[in-house]
Amino acid sequence: MDMNKAFYLRKEDRNPQWRLIDAEGAILGRLATQIANALRGKDKPYYTPHDDAGDYVVVVNADKIKLTGDKWEGKEYARYTGWIGGYRVTKAKDLLIKHPTQLIELAVRGMLPKNKLNREIIKKLKVYAGPEHPHKAQVETSKQSLEKPRRAVRKEVVKTKTPIKKEPKPITKKAKTTAIKAEKKPARTPAISKIKAKKS
Repeated sequence: MDMNKAFYLRKEDRNPQWRLIDAEGAILGRLATQIANALRGKDKPYYTPHDDAGDYVVVVNADKIKLTGDKWEGKEYARYTGWIGGYRVTKAKDLLIKHPTQLIELAVRGMLPKNKLNREIIKKLKVYAGPEHPHKAQVETSKQSLEKPRRAVRKEVVKTKTPIKKEPKPITKKAKTTAIKAEKKPARTPAISKIKAKKS
């Protein structure tokens, strides 16, 4: 790869894998940062900000997530129903009972930039409350492909520099006259006899 040129991942060079993450005993915020980086591909050498370079992420045991301190009581999630007086606030412990997968989904969504690309990237996140998930085939094939040596994203192109032949410059009139004058003038010799005469 030419280090003087910027690298951008092309759509045809993408090779997304499937990652399986067990959320049992994991802290919500720290786990969400790992998932967000994996979805965007920030942990890969060919990360491209304006392109989808990440993997699919399957999270199991979302109902066994942990929060530090008194966040189960103090952390609140606000939403609007769209009707007058429709402001609703739900505590983290109540949300875990009602929708255990939403804790991780909302945390990861908040860590992604708010644009069109990341609205598509969040679709690659699959969260399940229990240990079972319907993506076993994809996860197994990703493990096999990771064991094999992956080829380079782009083939290196070696450019050989061809020597450029320089044509001789045409001789101008001025150059000709200076050359003729130089030939006519005798070469200057040091006046040694004059110096000796002065000394004597």
